[in-house]
Amino acid sequence: MARLPAATRESVPEAQRDIFDEMVKGLGSVPRYGPGSVMIHVPKAHRWATSLNHYLRDESSLPKKVQELAMLVTARELDCQHIWNAHAASARKAGVPNAAAPAGLTAKRGHS
Repeated sequence: MARLPAATRESVPEAQRDIFDEMVKGLGSVPRYGPGSVMIHVPKAHRWATSLNHYLRDESSLPKKVQELAMLVTARELDCQHIWNAHAASARKAGVPNAAAPAGLTAKRGHS
């Protein structure tokens, strides 16, 4: 069961419904999981976050290999399974060798 009900046009701030409609049209549906499923409750903030994400991923001067390794290290340190799962394959594709990536989130669990 979701911790937060899925956003609907009626559940977002009235002044942001046009942004909501635009985003849902572009995405194809309301996101059901991940950070987008939370942020879409405030469409204006979701738009800003998506723009920042686009900039960092596609316009940054950092090589993809470094970006993806940073995501895996951060995901492991913060024990964030969603980010780990979202970036593990991308990291391999970007050339991060398995030996360079952290051992995985399961290795951190139970340790403080």
